[in-house]
Amino acid sequence: MIGALMGDMIGSPYEWENTDRRDIPIPGTGEHITDDSVMTMAVTKALLGSCHESLKSDPQGFQRRLIEEMVELYHQYPDAGYGGMFVQYLLSEEKRPYHSYGNGSAMRISPVGWMAKDEEEVRGVSALCTEITHDHPEGMKGAEAVALAIFLSRKRESRQEIQRRMASYYPELKDPEEYLRQVRGIYGDCSCPHTVPLALASFLLSVDEKDAFCLAISLGGDSDTIACMAGSVAEAFYHPLSFSPLEKEYLERIPVDFKKDICLFHEKYGTGKKL
Repeated sequence: MIGALMGDMIGSPYEWENTDRRDIPIPGTGEHITDDSVMTMAVTKALLGSCHESLKSDPQGFQRRLIEEMVELYHQYPDAGYGGMFVQYLLSEEKRPYHSYGNGSAMRISPVGWMAKDEEEVRGVSALCTEITHDHPEGMKGAEAVALAIFLSRKRESRQEIQRRMASYYPELKDPEEYLRQVRGIYGDCSCPHTVPLALASFLLSVDEKDAFCLAISLGGDSDTIACMAGSVAEAFYHPLSFSPLEKEYLERIPVDFKKDICLFHEKYGTGKKL
C-alpha cells in the first residue's frame, strides 16, 4: 500500500497546479498526505481486524468496522481534502451509500489487491469495501480493476497479460499509448471512468516505479489520486517482495502509525513483502 501513499504525496503539490513535465523531482517539496492516504489506511486497519474466514462469514461486520475506521481517521485528519458528499456520509447517523462513481472507491482499494488469495476474493472484498459508499456500477468497477491489477502484479503476471485484463474493464487500454495521446491535456473530472484508465495506462507505459508516478502526474487533472492509483499497481509489479529504497524513504515520511500498520498488514496476510 505504500505505493498508493507515495503517489498521493508525490502528486499532492500538483493537484491544483498541474504540470505536463515527466521529470518532476522525487521526493519533491510541499508533499503531504491527503484523503487518498487516510482512506487507504482505513481499509488497511479494517482488514487488520479481519481475516479471510471472517470476511466470508461476517461481511457486514467487516463493513461496520471499515466505516468505524473511516470515521475515526477522518476525525484524526479532518483537513485532508475530502469530497463534500463523503464528509456528509461520514457525519450522518445512518450511513447510506450515495451512488457515487468518483475515484474515492479506487484510491483506497490497494490493500485488497495485496491480501486476496485469488481473483474471487479480489472481487468479493473489493465490493465489500466499495458498496458502502460508491455503489454506482462505475465506482464498483474502478475499484475492482485497480485491486485486480495489483493482485495480478503480485502474482507476477506479465505486463501484456495485465493490459489484456484491464482492457476488459476499459477498452481504451487496448492501446494505452494512443489513449494517452488522445486525452493528454483534457483534465476531465475526478470520476472513476476518467481517472482509473489514466492511472492504469500510466503504470502500463512506465519503465519503473518512479516513472509511473511521473507519467501519472504529467497527465494533469486530479494528480494526487491518479498517481496514487498508478503507484499502487507499480509497487506490486516492480517491488512485490521488498520495499525499494524510495519506498523505505517514504515509509519514514508518513505518520508512524501508518508505517506500523502497513508492516503489520504484510505480516498478517503473508504477502511476502518485507523490509
